[in-house]
Amino acid sequence: PKVHLDCWKRLVSICYNICNRVIPKSSLDVVEEEIRQFCVEFENLYGKDFVTPNLHLMTHIIQNIKDYGPINGFWCFGYERFNGYLIDFHY
Repeated sequence: PKVHLDCWKRLVSICYNICNRVIPKSSLDVVEEEIRQFCVEFENLYGKDFVTPNLHLMTHIIQNIKDYGPINGFWCFGYERFNGYLIDFHY
């Protein structure tokens, strides 16, 4: 359905914008709002049961870019480390 396609397009737009080697500071607030809208839209479409920790961590990527620069310089090691913590978590 179109709503699912639109949600996917929003995610692709976010990824395109944050994966550039040069990211203007002026665009970071716009991308941050896109991320927020994507998360809300995703939850509305698929429900809370499909919201994963990675979706939450995505909301922090703009602050990471502000702190460390474009993500190609530090990439997603934080996400991978967090996945390691989850693997070791026993409930």
